[in-house]
Amino acid sequence: MSEISTWPFPLRRDDRGHLHVPDADEHLLDLLQQLVFTARGERVDRPDFGTLVPTLVFGDAAPERLAAVRVDTLAAIGRWLGERLEVVRLEVSLAGESTVHIDIVYRRSGSDVERTARLTR
Repeated sequence: MSEISTWPFPLRRDDRGHLHVPDADEHLLDLLQQLVFTARGERVDRPDFGTLVPTLVFGDAAPERLAAVRVDTLAAIGRWLGERLEVVRLEVSLAGESTVHIDIVYRRSGSDVERTARLTR
């Protein structure tokens, strides 16, 4: 696995105008969003980083395609974030033509606490 930055993404300001530094849980959620919503091939320096999730927007919503995107997303998370988290459950769904929902239940590495997130774009 390659190294992923610990800088917050996207960069944000806190209430005082300083760089917001997320806690470990917030940072992990930021990393998940960055990975899931980056189209594979979008990054010149890392063409294999990302998932097929962005291809769903305005695309075919057939159950087979959603299943393929789900498997692809699980593989990408395992590759890029597998040392940081374990996926318990992941579902991919569309709301209309232009909204993708990724519902994910996961555990941070070394923890038994399950966390739930809905990533929407």
